[in-house]
Amino acid sequence: MSNKTVTKQKGKSSDRMLRLFNSLQWLNEQRHLYSIRTAFISAMPLMIVGAFAVVINQFPVPAYQEFMAGLFGERWRMLGTVAFNATTQIVTLFVIWSICSNLAQWYNDHKRRQVHAGICGMVGLASYVAMALPLSAEAIPFTMVGATGLFVAMLVGILSAEAFVQIVSLKRESMVLSDDPNVAVPQSFASIMPAIYVVGGFALVRVILAALGVEAPLTDLVTDLLRTPYENTDSSPLATGMLFNVSTHLMWLFGIHGNNVLDGIAQTVFAPAMAENVAAVAAGLPAPNMITKTLYDVFVYMGGSGTTLGLLLALAFFGRARSNRTLMRFALPTSIFNINEPLVFGIPIVLNPIYAIPFVLTPVVMFSTTVLAMTLGWVPYTTAEVSWATPVFFSGYVATGSAAGVILQVVNLALAVLIYAPFVRLGEKMATLRFNRAYKELVDTVTGDYSGRQLISRVDEVGAVARRLANQIDNGISGDEMYLNYQPIVDSRTGTLHSVEALLRWKHPIYGMINPMVTVALAEETGKIDRLGLWILNHAMEQRAAWNKLGLEDFHISVNVSTSQLNAPNFHEQVKLVLQRYNVPAHQMQIEITETAALVENVQTRNNLATLAKAGVTIAMDDFGVGHSSLLYLRTQPITTLKIDGSLSRDVVKHPANLDIIATIHDLCRLLGVDTIIEFVDNEEQLKKLTSIGAFLIQGYLYSPPVPGDEIPGFVQKLEQAQKEIQAAPEKAPVETQ
Repeated sequence: MSNKTVTKQKGKSSDRMLRLFNSLQWLNEQRHLYSIRTAFISAMPLMIVGAFAVVINQFPVPAYQEFMAGLFGERWRMLGTVAFNATTQIVTLFVIWSICSNLAQWYNDHKRRQVHAGICGMVGLASYVAMALPLSAEAIPFTMVGATGLFVAMLVGILSAEAFVQIVSLKRESMVLSDDPNVAVPQSFASIMPAIYVVGGFALVRVILAALGVEAPLTDLVTDLLRTPYENTDSSPLATGMLFNVSTHLMWLFGIHGNNVLDGIAQTVFAPAMAENVAAVAAGLPAPNMITKTLYDVFVYMGGSGTTLGLLLALAFFGRARSNRTLMRFALPTSIFNINEPLVFGIPIVLNPIYAIPFVLTPVVMFSTTVLAMTLGWVPYTTAEVSWATPVFFSGYVATGSAAGVILQVVNLALAVLIYAPFVRLGEKMATLRFNRAYKELVDTVTGDYSGRQLISRVDEVGAVARRLANQIDNGISGDEMYLNYQPIVDSRTGTLHSVEALLRWKHPIYGMINPMVTVALAEETGKIDRLGLWILNHAMEQRAAWNKLGLEDFHISVNVSTSQLNAPNFHEQVKLVLQRYNVPAHQMQIEITETAALVENVQTRNNLATLAKAGVTIAMDDFGVGHSSLLYLRTQPITTLKIDGSLSRDVVKHPANLDIIATIHDLCRLLGVDTIIEFVDNEEQLKKLTSIGAFLIQGYLYSPPVPGDEIPGFVQKLEQAQKEIQAAPEKAPVETQ
């Protein structure tokens, strides 16, 4: 196959991937799906608590059960039961409140509405209770607030939230009913009538249905409807088993707890078949039934519905995302006991188009291979009842009384991993595309009109990327991901090295090089800037000490310092300690501050700068020419060097006015005894224009890009050799004129 053909195929594959990404991106951004997915993810911590509670109570080892009873008494399961009831058993309440509040927040962020998200959540919760609470109930049953009610809660939540938001938006004038400075007060007043309309509307629907003879709650009506295909059927056990298998998992995809909804089918069809097998074996007869409830629990639901233990192993073997590995660490202990709510809600699998196919397909394959193996006589029928929480492999042996049952579990699990693997890779490719698009917007935001706006609190993809990177800054600092490069600053008059600037680099193991301005902005927002700044300071001085040992002592190293660092009372002491640690003279160090730091009228900032300047450290002001630039800073701060921003130097050739501005700044700096550095000088034409108005310190790709520290000695030698060649070159004879 020719290279041209391969390139063409790759191009078509990329186009298909992009089209798929755009489709999935629309689903990710669709407000209802976004609200539901975020609600499930928010519920994950509580689901994990509930899952561990079940494991503690149901661990299927008699010795463990006896030990716990002997140690804590017969009621030792109370702690786990209370924890389970407080989390998994009322998950619907968490989810519906979160769906409604997420949707309200979406409108606030995208449509500039003024809806109280918390009140919207409470209205949705009340609307759901109106539709789902049995009319004769004296208490709220767990069947209504547990996972069984999720599907109805999703529907009611979306409808009630949409209605509430629209009605509130029509009543904006009620926002002025209160002069209280707390915005929640007028929002609460504005929500009174919309809440009456929405909750009252759902209550009225319930009353009308009751008057028509439909007194059952909506959750029961939906459950009965879903059970209809199984009633009065004459299908074979195999066909019924496959229909049950597929239906259960299709329900899960839409947030319906399929196992609970169809539990009646399992108990009336498959459980009796298991009881017949147990009785037959006890009587010395062969087991008559292949399709039993234990068959599903042992060979199909490994890790829970969807054979999600296979998904976890696929994430371990084929996944690269740290978030997936973190989820696996929490989900694996419970998945071993076939409890997979943390995984189902954590990824989430509900309403996830990428994992929809393998989540349904894998159990179908597991069921088919199990039926085939038992039909061929390779694996015995299930003849012993096994708790659904029995760990995989152990359960295979107990259920069949044969090692063949364990082998079948191994084969099924391997097949499950292979089925999930390409979807794991696809999911991560989609995540990478989403990351790249959002990361570009994040960079544009930070390098544009950022002005300290919050990034990690955003509720869109940009906010997700910002939080993901912010959470990994500590890993970057403590590992080998972050490092420093050094860009030379050359004296245009002498052609010698004047100084180098230490520049932060972060090579993320998954996302590649991260823009330094993004790294710093996220570190500032999360309070990690002091640790990052100190790390940079230590590594820069360590490199400066290494150059001193090579005899390179004629230039200083410049380090950028944040406003937060300058505000710390002991910052000047930290700098002095670092200099002492690496035995670096103070005059070999320069700190760069931004105009924002120079503007601060702060006693601590002034004290830090004055103390460091007195010790011999030089001070430079970076990015001069943007923001509120003023040469008055040079009178109020001990600044010895001014760096003219690239916004002026880049276009100096095309825009003569920029050259005039630089010339004015340079003349004033020269009168004040302040050095001037021109940044972003990348070609000879720029240099020629700049040197036509004076001698500058030049920083840019014309001389060198930022390079590792061990390349600086070679750069110095290169400059020295160039100077020797200039000095050795014979002067040109004057041209004679007539």
